[in-house]
Amino acid sequence: MIRIKPIACKAVILALSMALPCISGCASMNSSFDCPMKAGHRCQSLDQVNASVDQGEFAEKMPDRHKEAVQRIWVAPFEDSEGSYHGASDVFASMQGSV
Repeated sequence: MIRIKPIACKAVILALSMALPCISGCASMNSSFDCPMKAGHRCQSLDQVNASVDQGEFAEKMPDRHKEAVQRIWVAPFEDSEGSYHGASDVFASMQGSV
């Protein structure tokens, strides 16, 4: 006959008493995933939204976006007034913002 130490039994009972409320909490979850919003594109499945996009139902005019113009500025190596050497470096500046 296998004899279990009382400390091990207490640890198992404690672990079960802590795990059971966590597991039973999942049983009361709402299994219905109804959309609380009004009917429309927001309350569709991903497959339905993809089909709507493929059919051109999202024909809202989106603003044209242009890539911003970025210029690379090279800074030559130099020695400052305190004698510290600064190596060559690049600085990137936006010349024209994106639209």
